[in-house]
Amino acid sequence: MRSAASTPTPSTVAPARRGRAPGPPPRRRRSAERVRGRADAVCDPVMGDHGKLYVPEDLVPIYRNEVVPRATVLTPNQFEAELLTDVRIRSLRDALAASDALHAKGVRCVVITSMHVPGDDDAIHLVASRVHPGAPRPSAARRGG
Repeated sequence: MRSAASTPTPSTVAPARRGRAPGPPPRRRRSAERVRGRADAVCDPVMGDHGKLYVPEDLVPIYRNEVVPRATVLTPNQFEAELLTDVRIRSLRDALAASDALHAKGVRCVVITSMHVPGDDDAIHLVASRVHPGAPRPSAARRGG
């Protein structure tokens, strides 16, 4: 036997919508034209690793000059970060210098992956760096000189 509390009343039953199941209205898809300039672009520049390019060498300047400036978030590995910045990464300080160079191109968040530091052969490092919109560009003072 049902109790009065479990019996649906007209105020607790959502009206059925013609042609679709009850529930919230469907979300409208935004066209690329409507969100251009407001959407974040995440880029993993799969160009190579361990000193070997996976792509033709003539694509590196295209990545450096056209792809990177459009990225909001960039996730290069150590080799790719070196290619994109011309900074040789052999320490945390070098990785931060490479991150600063990528921030200077307009990238807000940089995550350098698969980083190997000489003398620390048992570890694979990851370095993340973020610049908030409107914040001043990174400087040598941040890196400690």
